[in-house]
Amino acid sequence: MPRNAPSEPPNEEVLSDLHDAVFEQGQSAQQLRRNFDPIVRPRSPDEQQLLALRRAYSTAQRLLEQLSEVDGIAEEQLETLQAVVEDLRAQIETLVSELRKAEAA
Repeated sequence: MPRNAPSEPPNEEVLSDLHDAVFEQGQSAQQLRRNFDPIVRPRSPDEQQLLALRRAYSTAQRLLEQLSEVDGIAEEQLETLQAVVEDLRAQIETLVSELRKAEAA
């Protein structure tokens, strides 16, 4: 059994909603995943945490990139922010590493 298999099969209502989304509404695969993966393929708490950490890491990186393109922000503030974001990214990398070690155990 896959590690993210639901404990019970989806009920008739979920299956009906899925059928309608595919055949009646013609939803894209991305929409179907967004709407039905949490029900059909639920994530474990560790997987949810890992996903949140990845998103936080990406967001921190994008923030730095975007702010560096903005005129008028003092260089000193950008340097301070960069140091803080680098610290956050290091903490996130540590948490990801710890989580992966725990999953492997």
